Amino acid sequence: EIDASLAGRKDSLKVLGLDPLRAIQVQPSLLPEPGSSDRDLFDEDAVMLSPAAAEWLSLKPGDALRLKVGTQTVALRVAGLLPHGAYRQRVAVMDIAAAQWRLARLGQLNRIDLKLKPGADAEDFRRELASLLPAGVHSETPQTESASNASMSRAYRLNLDMLALVALFTGAFLVFSSQVL
Repeated sequence: EIDASLAGRKDSLKVLGLDPLRAIQVQPSLLPEPGSSDRDLFDEDAVMLSPAAAEWLSLKPGDALRLKVGTQTVALRVAGLLPHGAYRQRVAVMDIAAAQWRLARLGQLNRIDLKLKPGADAEDFRRELASLLPAGVHSETPQTESASNASMSRAYRLNLDMLALVALFTGAFLVFSSQVL
């Protein structure tokens, strides 16, 4: 998962690298719509966009997506679109090896998503996995990640509320001072 800067814009786009052969089993919604060529998944410059990202960037299959990587601009070919229900967010998906190579992240992973077999106890698996992971690497359940995101969202809303109260008190003070004068 990489937040890649868009060339010529101040925005960034989240790029997900995945193993297409495993994605079929783990999360098939990250694969392109029917009609796209399966070989596109393995092309070094191919990227699949979510419909939201394609609309936001005004791109269609065959167009070039330009990303800033360090001081260079990397052009990727939009090989297709993800199914409409897959992601509402603005994301791009490409083969993990191509993503690491083209986005200058060789040998780096920041996240690995796993799907457990039906009936497996997630907490037992997480504890067993944690004992095998090297220092600095940790495992999280989707619920933990959701709770973290919800907590961050609550903190953001609280900060906005406090700023609104400060603005209200400042405005009230200015009105009061004007009336007194």
